[in-house]
Amino acid sequence: MSAGACLADLEAQGVLDAARAADARALYDELLAEYRQSGSREAAEALATRDLIDAMETMVTRKEFLAGRTIKVRNRIAGDLLRYDGQRGMGGRGGGGGPIDPRAGPAFFNRDPRAPYSNVEARRKSVVSAAHRLLDDMMERFSTNIAGSVRNKAQLRNVTRELFGESTGDAAAAGMATAWRKSAEMLRQRFNAAGGNIGFRSDWGMPQSHDWKAVRKAGFDEWAAFIRDRLDVGKMVDLDTGKPMTRAKLEQLLPDIFRQIRSEGWDKRAPGGQPKVASLANRRADARFFVFRDADAWMEYAEAYGQGTAYDAMMGHIEGMARDIAALEILGPNPNATINWLKETILASAQRDMDPGSKGVKRAENAGEKIDELWQEYSGANWGARNEALALGFSTYRAFATSTKLGSAFLSAMSDFAFSRSSRAFNGLSQATMLPQYLKLFVPGSIEDQKLAVRLGLIAEEWSSRTAAQSRYLTEELTGGFSRRLAEGVLRLSLLSRHTQTMRWVNGMEWLSQFTVAAERTFDNLPDHLREALGRRGIDAAEWDTLRKAKMKTQRGVEWMDPTQAGDDALASRFMEVILEDTDIAVPVSDLATRAAINTGLPRGTLKGELGRSAFQFKGFGISVILAQWQRIMAMTPARAAPYTIGLVVGTTLTGAIGLQLKALAAGKDPRPMDDGTFWNAAVMQGGGFGIFGDFLFADQNRYGGSFAQTMMGPLADDAQGAYNLATAEDPRTQLVREAKGWVPGNNLWYVRLALDRMVADQIDMVINPRFGQRERGQQRFAAEEGTSFWWRPGSPAPYRSPDYANAIEGETPE
Repeated sequence: MSAGACLADLEAQGVLDAARAADARALYDELLAEYRQSGSREAAEALATRDLIDAMETMVTRKEFLAGRTIKVRNRIAGDLLRYDGQRGMGGRGGGGGPIDPRAGPAFFNRDPRAPYSNVEARRKSVVSAAHRLLDDMMERFSTNIAGSVRNKAQLRNVTRELFGESTGDAAAAGMATAWRKSAEMLRQRFNAAGGNIGFRSDWGMPQSHDWKAVRKAGFDEWAAFIRDRLDVGKMVDLDTGKPMTRAKLEQLLPDIFRQIRSEGWDKRAPGGQPKVASLANRRADARFFVFRDADAWMEYAEAYGQGTAYDAMMGHIEGMARDIAALEILGPNPNATINWLKETILASAQRDMDPGSKGVKRAENAGEKIDELWQEYSGANWGARNEALALGFSTYRAFATSTKLGSAFLSAMSDFAFSRSSRAFNGLSQATMLPQYLKLFVPGSIEDQKLAVRLGLIAEEWSSRTAAQSRYLTEELTGGFSRRLAEGVLRLSLLSRHTQTMRWVNGMEWLSQFTVAAERTFDNLPDHLREALGRRGIDAAEWDTLRKAKMKTQRGVEWMDPTQAGDDALASRFMEVILEDTDIAVPVSDLATRAAINTGLPRGTLKGELGRSAFQFKGFGISVILAQWQRIMAMTPARAAPYTIGLVVGTTLTGAIGLQLKALAAGKDPRPMDDGTFWNAAVMQGGGFGIFGDFLFADQNRYGGSFAQTMMGPLADDAQGAYNLATAEDPRTQLVREAKGWVPGNNLWYVRLALDRMVADQIDMVINPRFGQRERGQQRFAAEEGTSFWWRPGSPAPYRSPDYANAIEGETPE
């Protein structure tokens, strides 16, 4: 009996529901039509029936596998919910055997010191670290330069050719191609182990990204003609049957692929932003669907319709795979279904609380909303713009504002040393090694030390497509190619990017050093601080034995613990999560919760959302700092929280004071007197992550000339006021010179700002501005209010004296 007749019987008997029967019948008809082209109907029916049975058997086996994975994940989550240490007597480690603490749910998505289990954001970072550790040479070689362009483009083309099986004679390129294959294969295997379904291809060269704007602009006919001529159809696989792709099937699929690309996948999403496809585990195979005939064909498509260079494609592939792997490992093959189950479990637990005054149900509902908010941010549902042109315009402006206003942010970053010191004190790590390690990794010529950090599993944000500094100070991925490159270039030129990456590597290497030294000890004999750190991810004595007995990695004659040799990816990830999450507190970055709150409340592509995002620009960092430290403090016992808080406040205030004094010197002024209460109030703000507010907290204007209210509304309000001033100025030429200076990218780079101001901008202003003397007196008056004066006066082409450092102590301003 042919499958066509068999399917009708199975549907009639209720063995197959109507939807599955329809899918099977469509596949059978497709196979039948293909085989009919080269044989009789009887032979075609036999071959089509055979292939259909094979496909259905594979489908059944896979569904059984996914069902088993789902049950295993949910059992783990149910146990983790009871381990959450809410310290409120709500069951779990908090005691009492009562309802589940609702806060345990959001802890599966973002950092929470009371949760001794993994979350998707930390797992994502640990997977990225596992991929980066294999690519240190390549990432250092091809990371972007100050102009935002990938370096060593010729060799990058050689790497691409090697990946497509073409020998270039470039041994270094061949080695980097081999490293990429290992990293990509590790990600593929891990994705499949978590429930994914990506087939192995020995001839797979590179992931292919698509620029939806370019595809949309070209239209289907032009795009299809371009890609059709560059594909090797014979090597492509029909994902429905597992058989080689045919030209007819490709032509059938191209319109649907075009619609997915041009709509950024939104034609496959249900209302509300969630993908219509039921399971995340069934994604990613399409990333290898297109097979290009050679490297030239791939590079031609990438140039016309791709998103950047081959290096951009590799880094994007790692980030995308890591994001999906983390979701699969923590939430199972169908995260959306698991999330609904998680929310229902927490709510059902709360409803069993019989206390008349209980607010458990409301707290459970709030937790459910928080879970949705975090997941939408993590999964990208928040990233879509309702009006793409509006979103792109505002994002381009914010990138430009970053390039014009963060040139001196490096001076504000001195508080990183205080955060890192407090974190080391909390974790029992050495504080004496921090500065020597920092200098070792920061100074020029330290490439080999930096590559060592990456090989040990510490993420190379600065070498990937997004700078570490951008990820900490901004709550969005900047768009607008040229303005984004300007912003990244200024952050690099200011040394803020290098400083941020160095501080993060230093913290991670200290952790790895401590664990490596302790590897000879059993769990019970570990120092308390290391045993406590392992407990944050539930790593017990047996698992510690597995980690410490794994083969060490020998680097430059020194042995280091290597969790990837333990033979357990999940355990290796949990170990690295301990280090990476602490690094996020020691060297603060904008976290998932902050981004989710801003992006949920301020949707992209709406006027309200874009204005709000512009108002929050540069503030997300300070908010993240407060939230992270508050979480850590609230999870401590009072006896431990008090000294930690005091040490943190004192340390950040002192480093904030140093930052303020460095800013004063960079502005041509003497250090401010430190016997003034307003100085220390400003130092508190400076050290706490809101450095710009420290400049004018108790003055009428900020350093850009805007009011406190303007600065609260973000740089957009400042620039809007400048445009208004220009439009209404009595002397437009003078006002234009004054405003234009602030619109030049890099104008306030801390090491050249003063010289440019005095030797260029002031000299021009003196010639065309009849009121320059009035402006100079205003600056002198502002300095006097701070208790200081200028060692390099406005309008003077050269300093007239050296800085009076004693002013910081004596509080007397020289004449």
